[in-house]
Amino acid sequence: MTPQDPSPNNDIGFLSTVGLMMTYRCQVACPHCVVEAGPHRTEEVDLAEAKDWAEQIAGYRKGLVQMLSITGGEPFCAVEKLAEISDFAAKLGLVVGVVTNAHWATNPDTAVQMLRSLPAICMIGISADPYHQSVIPFDRVVNAIGAAQSCGIPHRVLVATESETDPEYISFVDRLKRLTSEDTIATVITFHVGRALVKIDARRYQWTQEPDPCACTAVGAPVIFPDGRVIACIGPLLGLRASHSLVLGNLRKEPLAAILDRAENNSVLHAIRVWGPRKLVEKLRESPIASELPRAYVRGSVCDVCYKLFSNPTIAAYLERLNDDPGFKRYTAYGRVYYLNDTVTLDPNSHTSS
Repeated sequence: MTPQDPSPNNDIGFLSTVGLMMTYRCQVACPHCVVEAGPHRTEEVDLAEAKDWAEQIAGYRKGLVQMLSITGGEPFCAVEKLAEISDFAAKLGLVVGVVTNAHWATNPDTAVQMLRSLPAICMIGISADPYHQSVIPFDRVVNAIGAAQSCGIPHRVLVATESETDPEYISFVDRLKRLTSEDTIATVITFHVGRALVKIDARRYQWTQEPDPCACTAVGAPVIFPDGRVIACIGPLLGLRASHSLVLGNLRKEPLAAILDRAENNSVLHAIRVWGPRKLVEKLRESPIASELPRAYVRGSVCDVCYKLFSNPTIAAYLERLNDDPGFKRYTAYGRVYYLNDTVTLDPNSHTSS
């Protein structure tokens, strides 16, 4: 969820990655956690279902999806299940990545042994910031980065902050730069949702009346939850239980192919890919419900715009109707071709590309 360049040509490939929210369990309860994970949470993906879903992912459109990204919570809290799922997915031909807080990297040798015990994992994202490091020693981050480098596993360090001018954030990133190259460090503005709404003072953020101008690549990488729900991205919308345009379906009710094929024709989703949610704000400003629009957005956070729109029931209902508007569909389709070079069309009578 790193802020993207305003140019829409940064798209990483629609549906090239699918995420799996493996568990809500985590050994810590960070104040900025969007899904409010913690030691008290017990929800976890069923192993048999996870394998079935992985088979559907790998088989979709003859290998369109290339990567399975396993996240949580903390996947290493259920390391045996992590090993089984990652091994199974890798055997299906999927590239497997994992996002972790590195609590398991208690010393350099242990960290290396852990990664070597998970040979299917070939990419690792390490969540590290002052919030995490208030309860997880910074040495664990050091050890995890070192282990990834020793094992030849590409890594990224994911840092959350309310403001990139915050001295504590700047100092933290400087420490990271002594360990790893700058291009492996990704900053995201802390989502002002979930636990952060209660635990983090809103005054720590910078606010603006205009929505962030960036296009969003994350919305092309849907996430599967333990209960089978499929959400279009792994941003702050994860915390919403109500239905909206970016809730793509549920794998306990229909096959993945049907869900992803429907996403192919989701104009609201693709408008966010092409122009970012600011395009939806522009449409809403011309609508009868313009007064429902937020008065302020978190500066630098494209995700905040989406959350504020879809968490408003009136706006969410309007966007559902907009999704079926022929003019908006046509406009978005042209945008996909012009900006993203999307050429995939679907036969409406099948779940295969035409």
